[in-house]
Amino acid sequence: MRERADELKGEVRQMFGADRAMSVSAMVNLVDELERLGVDNHFREEISAALSRIHSEGLDVGMSNDLHIVALRFCLLRQHGFWVPSDVFDKFRDETGSFSKDLRNDPRGLLSLYNAAHMAVPGLMMLQFLHTRGPKSH
Repeated sequence: MRERADELKGEVRQMFGADRAMSVSAMVNLVDELERLGVDNHFREEISAALSRIHSEGLDVGMSNDLHIVALRFCLLRQHGFWVPSDVFDKFRDETGSFSKDLRNDPRGLLSLYNAAHMAVPGLMMLQFLHTRGPKSH
């Protein structure tokens, strides 16, 4: 059993080792999955290096419009002590400043956005507004 666990840890480390070939969005998902599984303690150094890259490089061109990835990146970086401004969510707002009605069709993105609202700091009105009201479904 321990041998299989060590083998799997090696495979995950190889995934991190190939991080330059891995997109930032894939790396965000990998770190999130390891944390959700509760095995992130086995990969602290790899996760730390990945988060530094995620913070410095930003999102891939195509992923910057994916609400789930933007919100997940925001949460992960904030949870690990990186500063990420809440204006990364501005592109998901309409001309009135409200969140786009198109978000109703993205439940995964909405859930990630809701989780991001809990990472708000005092004075960041956009996330505070979301936390209290959220996008309207009607």
